[in-house]
Amino acid sequence: MTKNKTPPSEIDRLRHRAETQLQEQLTRPGQSPPTVTETLRLVHELQVNQIELELQNHALLEVRAELEQRAEKYADLYDFAPLGYFTLAANGTIQELNLAGAALLGQDRSHLIGRRFGLFVSAATQLTFNAFLAATLIGTSRQTCEVVLDPAGLPPRFMRLEGIGAVSGTSQQCRIAAIDITERKQAEAALQQSEIFVKDILDSLSAHIAVLDTQGTITLVNAAWRRFAEQNGGNVSCQVGANYLEVCRQVLAGDDRAEAQAALQGIHKIISGAQICFKLEYPCDSPTESRWFAMHVFPLSGDRQGAVIAHEDITARKQAGKALQESEARFRTLADLVPVGLYRTDLQGRCYYVNTKWLEMAGLTAEEAMGAGWIRGIHPEDSVRISTQWNRMVESEGHWGLEYRFQTPQGRITWVRGLATAVRDQQGQIIDYIGANMDITERKQTEAVLHKSEAKYRALHESMRDAFVSIDLSGRFIEFNRAYQEMIGYSAEELFTLTYLDLTPEKWHAFEAKIVQEQILACGYSDVYEKEYRRKDGTIFPVELRTILIQDIAGQPDSMWAIVRDITERKQAEKALQHSLAEKETLLREVHHRVKNNLAAMISLLELQRAMQTDVAASSLLNELSGRVKAMSLVHEMLYQSDALNRIDFHAYLQALIEYLRRSFDLHDAIRIDVAAAGVWMSLDTAIPCGLIVNELVINALKYAFPEHQPRPGANTCHIEVTATWADSAHTLIVADNGVGLPADLDWTATKTLGLRLVRMLGQHQLQGTLELDRTGGTRFALRFGARE
Repeated sequence: MTKNKTPPSEIDRLRHRAETQLQEQLTRPGQSPPTVTETLRLVHELQVNQIELELQNHALLEVRAELEQRAEKYADLYDFAPLGYFTLAANGTIQELNLAGAALLGQDRSHLIGRRFGLFVSAATQLTFNAFLAATLIGTSRQTCEVVLDPAGLPPRFMRLEGIGAVSGTSQQCRIAAIDITERKQAEAALQQSEIFVKDILDSLSAHIAVLDTQGTITLVNAAWRRFAEQNGGNVSCQVGANYLEVCRQVLAGDDRAEAQAALQGIHKIISGAQICFKLEYPCDSPTESRWFAMHVFPLSGDRQGAVIAHEDITARKQAGKALQESEARFRTLADLVPVGLYRTDLQGRCYYVNTKWLEMAGLTAEEAMGAGWIRGIHPEDSVRISTQWNRMVESEGHWGLEYRFQTPQGRITWVRGLATAVRDQQGQIIDYIGANMDITERKQTEAVLHKSEAKYRALHESMRDAFVSIDLSGRFIEFNRAYQEMIGYSAEELFTLTYLDLTPEKWHAFEAKIVQEQILACGYSDVYEKEYRRKDGTIFPVELRTILIQDIAGQPDSMWAIVRDITERKQAEKALQHSLAEKETLLREVHHRVKNNLAAMISLLELQRAMQTDVAASSLLNELSGRVKAMSLVHEMLYQSDALNRIDFHAYLQALIEYLRRSFDLHDAIRIDVAAAGVWMSLDTAIPCGLIVNELVINALKYAFPEHQPRPGANTCHIEVTATWADSAHTLIVADNGVGLPADLDWTATKTLGLRLVRMLGQHQLQGTLELDRTGGTRFALRFGARE
């Protein structure tokens, strides 16, 4: 703004008004003309008033200039203020705005006059702005709201609007100050995300965490704290808003008074700033288990005052500590029981622990062995060597193993195998050394004896008639005796360049590889097996061998030993024996054939004789006798036809026998006979008596069990069942029918009839079995007898 003087026209106008008023006063009715004195006095006053008016006018001009300067300043402040100022009409159109306001809306100020402010407000906050404008126009107090300005071409901005209503003439206006709070909103969002992040971190921790203010009120808890509260009855006294110090005071009245008092004092010290850290371990048992927790309390940093409490479940650690103590006690007990001398030393080799066995071998007390005293238990001749080896182990930070002697003050000597190694912490630093001494006195004595027996073994080894060979796991020869060399025909130098596969025809490779995998490596030895060898001259000959797996001291497979025998002569003898057996088998088969033919001839003679008989009883006896001969003949017939000459398939035998009996005695085919003996095999000495027993019992059933070819009352068909089984090293032979049964007064064990006498004689005496009769539902004979040598 610039200073402006009052224009002349304004002065003239004022002077004219003054003269007019003066003239009116002088011309009033009744007004007498002034005297000269009055006129002079009046002129004087006018002059004085003129001067006063000029002075006042001058002062007013100065005030006006100052006011114009201030107005210009305030106009500059208005235009260049960092806030946006707007004057809105009642309909929300912009009437005035400053430069900052124009910048917020992204257009020139002249283009914004007359436009509605609401057009620049985002749709999401449009209703908020409308309510704010309405409240500002009708009220006299300041109104505030927060909206988002979203002008075209500019990013959205969060704004805080503060407005107050005003009247301009007859119209209502609204004056608004727009404050950009975008950065604050972004900071709030970032703070919110940070708080969520911190909350997620706290919730991910297993410790139960709570934040207290300076009064001890809980202001924040994590998920673990909430879960623990829910799992323990949902105690509201430990939730947000509760006073944790009051909880501690309440516990003072219970059994955990000491822990609660310590916790209360510790939290007070942290909140008051008297202490920067407080820790407490305390028991907190549930109804079902013992629990331990560790409390850690730390002060809050920054503007916030208070404390952070963390309760961590240390039950596992406590249990581990207890287990460690128990383990340590068990270790010391076990260490005193093991037959090995144990010791521990510090980095300088000073002993601080030995077990009972070590003291026994050294002949010292525990006090004498401590520090450097352990050296007194070492044999004088070995002490320098021990010290040298120990120093080397310390320098190399490794371990050592050495054989040396203990000597007690009484002169008793004990040979030991000493082992020692460094013990390291988690960072790999050596913290001490641990060692063990195993008593090898007996081994040393045994070695002396063994050395003596080695010569004997070597002599025996070389004098064996059977070949001996030792090979490694790759098949290369390690050792062999003279018999092996002579059998193969190779020199020792040649054998050391070969493997056992080089001496074995290729057709045996897969076979022997299977034996190595399935027997030798799996079981530690093989069965005796046969294969072939190839001599140096190319001839092939059979051998018999058994192989044993040799393991190293760690129990790992190391090599294989085998005893090999040339079985050429035995194979030739076996071949001759097989030829002889074949001749004898042919002869035996011919014998069975001739016996079968002879029995068949007897059956034919009996049939001829029966055909010539007119006496029914005699004909029946001849028929039964023919059946008995047939039972024996079938056995020889089946042996002759079988591949095995020492046993027959009893099921097939029974089927053939039953079919013969059916044709002979069941001419009307009115009786059903079932046979069940699958899988049962019998020798000649067993099959013949069993066949005769079946023959007698089935003939009896066919002849007497079904009068008029009818079963017993209640049965539908006539049925005979013959079964034979083998179980628990015994045969069971059953012949059963559903006929009328034996007479009630018949004592079958004393009857004189030939059939039952044969059954008793063959079953009880020849087969040495037990014979039982069951009369329920017909007749059922059961014979059980063991295997015959």
